[in-house]
Amino acid sequence: MADGAQLTRRRVIGWMAATPVVLALGRGTALAAPRRPSIGAVYEGESVAARGTGVWAVKARGGFARLGAEVVPGIRAVFSRSNRNDVYVALVGLPAVPTAALYLVVKGAVIRAESWGTGFSGTTVGATNFLVDRGTADQLARAWKVKRKDRTPLGAGLVGRWRAATQPFVVGSPMEITVEIENTGKTAVGFQDGGRMTGRDDHFGFAVEQGGKPLPPIERGGIGGGGGFVYRTLQPGDKIEYVEDVGGWVTIGAAGTYQVRCSFDAELVPGTSSPSWPDHGHQVWEKVLTGTVSVVVR
Repeated sequence: MADGAQLTRRRVIGWMAATPVVLALGRGTALAAPRRPSIGAVYEGESVAARGTGVWAVKARGGFARLGAEVVPGIRAVFSRSNRNDVYVALVGLPAVPTAALYLVVKGAVIRAESWGTGFSGTTVGATNFLVDRGTADQLARAWKVKRKDRTPLGAGLVGRWRAATQPFVVGSPMEITVEIENTGKTAVGFQDGGRMTGRDDHFGFAVEQGGKPLPPIERGGIGGGGGFVYRTLQPGDKIEYVEDVGGWVTIGAAGTYQVRCSFDAELVPGTSSPSWPDHGHQVWEKVLTGTVSVVVR
C-alpha cells in the first residue's frame, strides 16, 4: 500500500461483537452527557426496548438507545462510499479502542456505529465509523467543520474485451473465459488486483443461457474470503489479462451452444494510490466491465 501506516477501507476498523453494552473508554476521556446533545457528538450508550425519558430513536436500524457519557473525538471526516454519492462514511478518531458500539447524534435521532476498533498511526488510538445518507453527511460536515468528500469518476477509457480461452469447451473440464482490460484513455488509472478470493475470483461474475433459458447459478451462501491485494497501474495504452473458470458460477453439464454473460468489477483508484482512510477514502470508483461470449460445449 502507498501508506502502510494507514488503514485502507478493507483493513479499516476490525469488526467486533455487536452486543450493545455501556462502554468505558478510559479515565479522563469521557464527559457527562448534556441534556441536549449536539449534532455530531458521539456517546457511549445502550440499547433499550422502548421509548422513554432520555431515550433516542436509532435511525436506519430502528429501535431505541439511552446515551451515557460523551466521548471526546479526535479526527473526524465525512466521505462517500458509493459512486452515486448517496452513502457516506462518518469517521471519528477516538482516544482509546472501543469495545462496543457507540452512538452518533444526528437531527432528531442517533445512529449506531457500523464498526469500530484500532485507529490511525500517529493520529488516534481508536476509531469508529457510521454510515449516513447525503443529507446527514451535510449535517455532520457543518457540525464538524470539515469538507464532505465525494467520489469522482475514474477510468473513462478503461475497456474490457471478452473471449473463450479455448474452443470448444468440454463437459467436465475447466471452461475458462479471458478478459483483456485496456486503458484507452489519456491518464493512468490504478485498479485493485486480488482481495476478493472466495475459492473463485469474485471480481468476476458469470450468467449462462441456452436458447434464451438461464442455467441455475451455483448457490454458495455466505462465504468469507478476501486475501491480499495490490493496486496495479495501467498507463495509457497498457493492457492486462485475467482468466476465470465459468464453473465457479454455473455448471454446464451438457453439449450445446451457450451464451455467457460476463462482468468484471474493477475497483479503480488514481494511479497506484491506496484509498486509505481518513484522507483518501473517497478516491475510489467502481466500474463494471461487461460482455457476452458465445461458447460451444462438447
